[in-house]
Amino acid sequence: MTSKFKFIMLIDDDIPTNYLSELVIMQSDSCEKVQSFINAENALDFLQDNIQTKELPDLILLDINMPGMNGWEFLEVYKNIKFLEENTPIICMITTSLNPDDERKASKIEVLSGFFLKPFSLEILQGIQDSLRAKFLNQYKGNNQNIKL
Repeated sequence: MTSKFKFIMLIDDDIPTNYLSELVIMQSDSCEKVQSFINAENALDFLQDNIQTKELPDLILLDINMPGMNGWEFLEVYKNIKFLEENTPIICMITTSLNPDDERKASKIEVLSGFFLKPFSLEILQGIQDSLRAKFLNQYKGNNQNIKL
């Protein structure tokens, strides 16, 4: 992989799932730092405590079904956090849910950049990176009409 994330945050109540996701990320050499949270409240606290620093994740991988605050509830609070534009994390949902309503709901949430089924894999990570790269290039082309990529 050519581009590297500085920091990926995992939010999933399942410790073995976090371990396997961390393993995929670290073995792919696509990230400098990975941090797991087993509940959404602690993840939100971390984000709010670090809002003015460069210690925010580039990418958040979020589970839907968790005890306490679930992924949907996390997103409701998250969208009200006032990040500096250049520090706004990208969020992708990673879930075992096969319910098509979940995917439809996710597609309507502006702060979500993707919806993927577990298990997390190198292919999913590469897909996220490729789609982000394509999005950046499209924005770049839109702002610079005379430049051919």
